[in-house]
Amino acid sequence: MDYGQMKKTTAKAISPSLGEIGTQLSDRVFEEALQRFGFSGVPDPTYETLAKLYKAWCREIGYDNVQKRIYYGRGQTGPFPVMHPDDFLTSWMTHGTSGSCWPSAEALFGLLKKTGYEVERVSCEMLECNDPMRPNHGTCFVHLDAEIYVIDTGMVAELPLALRKGEETSTPSKAFGIWSKGDGRIWWRPGHSRQAVEVDVLDRNCTYDFFEYRYEKTKEFSLFNNSLYVRRNVDDGILTYGRGSLVTVTPEGEMSAAPVDEKDLPGLLIDRLGLSEEIVSQVPLRDEDGAVFDR
Repeated sequence: MDYGQMKKTTAKAISPSLGEIGTQLSDRVFEEALQRFGFSGVPDPTYETLAKLYKAWCREIGYDNVQKRIYYGRGQTGPFPVMHPDDFLTSWMTHGTSGSCWPSAEALFGLLKKTGYEVERVSCEMLECNDPMRPNHGTCFVHLDAEIYVIDTGMVAELPLALRKGEETSTPSKAFGIWSKGDGRIWWRPGHSRQAVEVDVLDRNCTYDFFEYRYEKTKEFSLFNNSLYVRRNVDDGILTYGRGSLVTVTPEGEMSAAPVDEKDLPGLLIDRLGLSEEIVSQVPLRDEDGAVFDR
């Protein structure tokens, strides 16, 4: 099966698929992360391990832009934080932070690669997002037992999704499930919205340098630059903080939103969304003018 063969995208300074495609994740951080996920050693690269590791990732790490917001709040210059998988996973183990798609997909790529899986970095375009960047999403595909599985850190789906040519596939959760119509594209519903988002695969077998380059390109535009966004999967549902509201999605997929007073936000971020007191004291809590999600 060959989904998403190389397509011509907008001009890129770095080729997506030339160069070293190995992981930069160190042995020490790899072993510490596996322990945090409940593994006593390096497990066999089976489907059962893949499902357990990915579910643990989705529950323990989730998805947020905390480190990015701190970068902007401090007026920093230079590269964005936590692109290197060691930095990403160390920040998570210390402060409970995640990251946007490019660094989080890179860190998961490193974990899967070192566990023994045949895994590739993949760039995509989220078609319904109000985002002019192309590509605007990074993810991972795992090749296992003659299947291709989507293991995505932004969709946070908890179960691998098999991509099969000409066959519809899906994961069962009504809250955070994802699906494919058999054409290689992926569909999902974000935690802050029930509108389905279509994802088109662009580049396969991408390199670390390309993921890093695309992450840096989001300085020109990103939905995650100007406003704090934190998503966590809990008890088969979703909690998402963004734009002054806590959005809850039940296991049945029903969504509700409640305003959050700024004075209550630090407690919410610490007690319910799993961030450390130290990191919450650094992150800007007020939004800036910029791109917003359409609900």
